[in-house]
Amino acid sequence: MSAEPKQVVTYRLEDQSILSQIKNSFAPDGAAEREHNAQPDSAGFGSIHYGLVTNLKPQRVLAIGSRHGYVPSILALALKANGSGALDFVDANYSDTTHGVDVAFGGVENWTSDPAEKFSTFGLKEVISVHIQRSSEFFSECESKYGYIYLDGDHSYDGSCYDFEQSLNVATAGALIVLHDVAVSQPGFGVKRLFTELDENLYNKILIPAWPGLGIVQRKGETSA
Repeated sequence: MSAEPKQVVTYRLEDQSILSQIKNSFAPDGAAEREHNAQPDSAGFGSIHYGLVTNLKPQRVLAIGSRHGYVPSILALALKANGSGALDFVDANYSDTTHGVDVAFGGVENWTSDPAEKFSTFGLKEVISVHIQRSSEFFSECESKYGYIYLDGDHSYDGSCYDFEQSLNVATAGALIVLHDVAVSQPGFGVKRLFTELDENLYNKILIPAWPGLGIVQRKGETSA
């Protein structure tokens, strides 16, 4: 008698129980609603990331920065839904208390002890590698190419420009680079200026203006590999 086929467990963001657990684990105290335009029954910007990754099916995804891991968890969930792909998540683990607001931009020094263990939910750590280091350290050693890149790390003008320029170097043809906080105008935040200054002769740009803003960028003249 042949063995019964092994059942593959799939988790999808459309499932309200899955979304609720993602929020509880990676967006405590309403962070998804405050920072990603979510409603109690929706993922907000998370739905955009999930939809793009499940449709474009990049083999490698990069996320720079996340206070509690909300967007990296959704990116990993999308890769799980695709059945293939890997995610590199990079965070310097800064906090306002230790490093100052001008450096941490709301960081809470969340990634301690075994950071990958935080992604045990739904087996997300099977597709995610966590790198607790500055983006400059990561980029200096990076040999991978990425089809989807999410930037939510250094929010200063110089820092966000650096992460964007380095992302171009590790992006595949046709890759999307997605910037968080492009609608924020408070002192010290430079992501809005960066997004505004990107030359539309060189880049396709889509602005999601809902607070705090999401900017989707793609180099022109490229097609997906």
